[in-house]
Order: sequence, then C-alpha cells, then structure tokens
Amino acid sequence: LVVDFPATKFMKSAGFKDAYRQIWPDETKKTGITWSPLYKEGLQTRMDFIFFKGEQLEPVYSEVINTYQFGFPSDHAAVLVSFKINEP
Repeated sequence: LVVDFPATKFMKSAGFKDAYRQIWPDETKKTGITWSPLYKEGLQTRMDFIFFKGEQLEPVYSEVINTYQFGFPSDHAAVLVSFKINEP
C-alpha cells in the first residue's frame, strides 16, 4: 500500500529528502512501518519520517525501533537516523 501523504509531497517539493529511504530505497525489503507497534491488527504503514536538506548532510544509518523490553511506550515506532556532516 502506497499512501501519498500531502505533508510528504510538500517536503519533497521543497527539496527535502527522506533519510530512511536514502538508506533503504527498496520499500519491499525495508518497509519502515511506524504505525503501529501497539495495534498490530490495524493498518500497518509508514507515517513517521525524518527529512533533511543540504549537501553537507549525509544519512549513514537508519532504523525503525518498534520494540522495547517492557512493552512499547508509543503507538508510533521511533525512526532513528545517524548523519555524517561533510565539509563544504
């Protein structure tokens, strides 16, 4: 299921890039589902993003965190991205 969120379209049209998709471009291999770790019986989709802009930032690592040893504390998974800062 591909959902073209209006906010995502706006960010892309403003020149921002999706950091998770820069690392994991194939949606079929790394879906990046962030909704919802708590409600597995409902629609599972990716609706949380980290966007970046500029040539100096380069995402080098990204993952979705959707488990926690004591039960996940949110209805949204966390998106983690590490960036490298390149010299101008």
